[in-house]
Amino acid sequence: MNTTQIIFKIDQKTKDRAMQKARKEGTTLSAFLKSATSAYVRDEYRNGIVRTRDAEQAKRHPEIDVAIEEGLRDFREGRVTPVFRNAKEFNAYRKTKEYKKLIA
Repeated sequence: MNTTQIIFKIDQKTKDRAMQKARKEGTTLSAFLKSATSAYVRDEYRNGIVRTRDAEQAKRHPEIDVAIEEGLRDFREGRVTPVFRNAKEFNAYRKTKEYKKLIA
C-alpha cells in the first residue's frame, strides 16, 4: 500500500489536548485522524458532524457503546492479553497467574 503524508498547521494547545484525549481513549492522534479521514471519504463524516443515520443507529444499539467503553477501559487499565499464534499457546496462557489475575 502506498502511503503519503498530510501536513497542516494547528495550534499547540489543541494538538496537545487532542493527543491527550486520544491516549485516554486508548488510541493515538494519528490513528484517529486516519480513521476520521477514511470516514470522511466513505461519506460517514461531514464538517465535524456525524451523519444522522449513524447517530440513529447508535441509539438503537446502546449495548455497542457500552461494550466499546468497557474494552477501552480495560485497555487503559492494562487488562489485555498477549497475541496468540494458536490455541495451544492460548490454553497454556490460561494456566498462568497473569490470566487468573486478568479474569478476576
